[in-house]
Amino acid sequence: MGVKQSDCIGCGAPVGFIDRQYCCRCTARQKEAAARAACPRCGQQRVLQADTGRCITCSRVCTACGHPVRDKTATSYRLFGSPGCLLRIAVEDLRAYERLWIEKLTSLSGVTEVNSQIIMKRIKEPHGLPVDG
Repeated sequence: MGVKQSDCIGCGAPVGFIDRQYCCRCTARQKEAAARAACPRCGQQRVLQADTGRCITCSRVCTACGHPVRDKTATSYRLFGSPGCLLRIAVEDLRAYERLWIEKLTSLSGVTEVNSQIIMKRIKEPHGLPVDG
């Protein structure tokens, strides 16, 4: 008869290894909590990136211009032709959009023109590209 598998003392899930007390998720949480430190840029307790010494949010920069890319940017693209860059952003309301426009986008060095379009309604959900197999 085999040895009974133990339950995690953190969450009660099956552990999977006889000599361990915590499941894989609780073990990962413990390691992450031990690695957390205050980010020098935003001050939040987060896991810092080895290459920048900042949290992942503060480490994101645009590959084209090197400016920080923060949480309002959903997607960014470098384009051929004009415009040279396309940003998809998500904000709470029009007032937040206006603040982002004035305080962030138009104040970036190297930005000479900013155009915008606001989506009225999504007509079709994206489901990826049709690829023949």
